[in-house]
Amino acid sequence: MRGLFARALAMPVLLVIAMVVCVSACLPAQAYAAGKGSLQIKNTSGADATYLVVPIADADALPLEENFAWVDVAGQKVGDNDPFPSYDPNASNAKAQGRALVEAVSRAVTKDENGSLAHWLSGYVAADAEGTCDQLVSGGDALSVDDGWYLLVAKDRRPLLAWVEGDPVVLWDKSSTPVLTMDVKTDEDWSESAVYGAGKTLSYRMTMTVPDTYSLFTTYACAMHAEWNPLLSLREGSVHVELNTTSRKAVDLTDFATVEAGESAMDIRFADLCQTEAKPGDSIVVTYELDADAVTGSGAAGLLNTAWATFPSFDGEGRTPSVSVKAYTSKMYVRAATRNGKTLEGATFALRGADGKWLTSDGRFAGESERGLWKTDASGKVEIAPVLGCGVYTLVETKAPAGYELAAGSESTVKLTAEHSIENFTLTCSTSGAAKVDEVDAQDASVTLLVEHDKKKEPPSDPLDIIGKLPQTWDSLAPFTKFGFIALALGLAAVALGHFLKKDGATDGGSES
Repeated sequence: MRGLFARALAMPVLLVIAMVVCVSACLPAQAYAAGKGSLQIKNTSGADATYLVVPIADADALPLEENFAWVDVAGQKVGDNDPFPSYDPNASNAKAQGRALVEAVSRAVTKDENGSLAHWLSGYVAADAEGTCDQLVSGGDALSVDDGWYLLVAKDRRPLLAWVEGDPVVLWDKSSTPVLTMDVKTDEDWSESAVYGAGKTLSYRMTMTVPDTYSLFTTYACAMHAEWNPLLSLREGSVHVELNTTSRKAVDLTDFATVEAGESAMDIRFADLCQTEAKPGDSIVVTYELDADAVTGSGAAGLLNTAWATFPSFDGEGRTPSVSVKAYTSKMYVRAATRNGKTLEGATFALRGADGKWLTSDGRFAGESERGLWKTDASGKVEIAPVLGCGVYTLVETKAPAGYELAAGSESTVKLTAEHSIENFTLTCSTSGAAKVDEVDAQDASVTLLVEHDKKKEPPSDPLDIIGKLPQTWDSLAPFTKFGFIALALGLAAVALGHFLKKDGATDGGSES
């Protein structure tokens, strides 16, 4: 948000705005002679406010660019609206482009039930508009203006939009609304998006800022609402409600609030906020935890959590525009193959976290005795089933395919990182060791690792191994074999005896001579 309106909203008391269009929100379908009309604002909020009256289109529905950045509005997409038409004030058909843009914005305004578009448009008021635009005080006299389209902005008030067509136009001052924001957190700081994984719990935070006109109410019944993806579930006992201030000690409002929680939604209700110590500018902060399905991944689409607030206003219950955050996760596949690409079935893997604990099949990290084992199928591939968040892991091959060696080293370091916002999720992976990055699927938010294997080598033959192959008992020998062994033994004995007698005879003869 830029310009005067951004400066005027320095205090975070106006984020969600409702739009008021008196006479008609639709611009004229044809040109007519410019005339004069008037604008007047009736005071319904109990306090005066000074509005800056910014002319944004003339009587012919052509853009007025001096105080409003139509060029920046062109081409943008807001909420469920189609992208606005392009507009180049220097083009030969600039008038046609400009009128098409103004009329497209006008049509979108007619559907702007919660005023979020009016609030968005207020951010394009020029920084120096205050010096060139008229001012109008609520509850004061009417202001004479030329026919055309006007955006009226004031601090702590809802922006007003009005089309003037020769007649007096009366607008009603609206009380400022609560500001609602939402954040999600895992290991890092609070943000609009986060990455979760097995063994991780997602923390959420809703913050509603009490509006300045809150002090005008004697009773203030309001509520904060949240809805989340069915793959998420509320952790029992995790809801905490607190009143935060800039000058006073925080107050625990958990027991004061009424919490109504279902399977995928929750309401935090306050029967009367005036019964608390809340003052304008304070914040009501609700924190809670959601557990994600440990096995089913969300892919690049992420898991959405949406929040909004309802509050009293002088014209009935108001509702803020919805705000959302997303949580993402990734999946890991492992593929086993030979050096020449042949797929291998039966390679078994386990995954260890940076803290030394092992991933279990049900999505926890625990001791080695509970580690999960994942085996490649006939396609040579296996999904490490529980979802994974960013971090450093160790992939361990515990068993090689039949006839093949364990991958060199059998352990590989795998690092998963991601860039993410509420619109996009980009996964990256790096490895060291036997595992290589084979593929990163952006849509599935998954990474496939490749582990290559060598055939098992046969050990060289050892001559002594023949001993181990000989029969180990006499009874196991065949009769013929037994006879052979006996004959061989008797022959060897006869040779030995003859050699002994010969030697003994030679010795005796020598003695006699």
